[in-house]
Amino acid sequence: MSFDVKSLYHDMRHKAYLYKKYFSFHKNHIFIIGEPRHGNIGDSAIAEAERKFILDTFKGDCRISDVFMDDYGYDYEMWDKLIQKKDIICLHGGGNLGDLWYDEELFREGVIERFPDNRIIMFPQTMMFQSEENLERARRVYNGHKKLTMVARDQITYESMKKAFDKCDIVLTPDIVLSFGNLFKDYDSDHRNNIGLCMRNDVERALDDDSMKVLYEYLDKKGYEYDLFDMVDDVSITIENRLELIRKKLKRISGYKLIITDRLHAMVFCSLTGTPCIVFGNNHHKVSGCYEWIKNLKHIQLVGSVDEAISLIDAFYNIEGQKESLNLSDKYKPLIDAFI
Repeated sequence: MSFDVKSLYHDMRHKAYLYKKYFSFHKNHIFIIGEPRHGNIGDSAIAEAERKFILDTFKGDCRISDVFMDDYGYDYEMWDKLIQKKDIICLHGGGNLGDLWYDEELFREGVIERFPDNRIIMFPQTMMFQSEENLERARRVYNGHKKLTMVARDQITYESMKKAFDKCDIVLTPDIVLSFGNLFKDYDSDHRNNIGLCMRNDVERALDDDSMKVLYEYLDKKGYEYDLFDMVDDVSITIENRLELIRKKLKRISGYKLIITDRLHAMVFCSLTGTPCIVFGNNHHKVSGCYEWIKNLKHIQLVGSVDEAISLIDAFYNIEGQKESLNLSDKYKPLIDAFI
């Protein structure tokens, strides 16, 4: 009996905490639902950029509630009471619209079904469905919502969304992290050393072991010093530590003379910090699609093979002088219009 009483007490305390934290009568109350606690710093950068974008759009006249995936899953009926019909729901963006990362897709569809009367805006996404059955399920959910705006971050996704979700408002903008623009221009360092290798080791990996061996052998033969690092840290993300972890990763990337990567947000961080970057595509169009927005930056180059990357390493390692600035603010007007 004592165990049940203790559990009930902790449950009531947690619910009271969540009500105090999230309930609001602010006329512009925006919930960003689906933020991750895992240590992918690219996803954390998306979350911080989403928050900044909303604040800028409403010129600070809003209240933002950041809702992590696990907090939302704590008690669905509680969120039904907390989120009022006047509130705007934003769905965390990224590269998981589809069935490659299907848990995230089902989570998003669940939120959309639970709030049929709220305005919902899905931050920029890459879409890839491999199963027609899964796509048909998503089509029913998304097309069934009366006030859903879906944002594509690449042209292929945009065309796929327009075809599959013809009852929704579909717009096209860059990845939301690129909206930071020149915010981190001070990270463009004159004291750079070595090469940073940031390569995937999951289901999105495109380069096999043999290709990576060729790359390592070339770097060793030429006498380049290089480090291996990742965009994923072994840490649980919180609102309190998120921005500092992003800054640390930006600082690390800005300390290299060259980054070689197949991670989208390693490429994006290079564009924000003026770091030379040779980038491979992943196993679908996510990286190549987002690269289209920044392909005019001469210090970042998308390649299709290890041989092509090797042909560029010497020149990119020795890039000197000021890198190009990044300003894509005009490309986000469709997303601003969706809010206002």
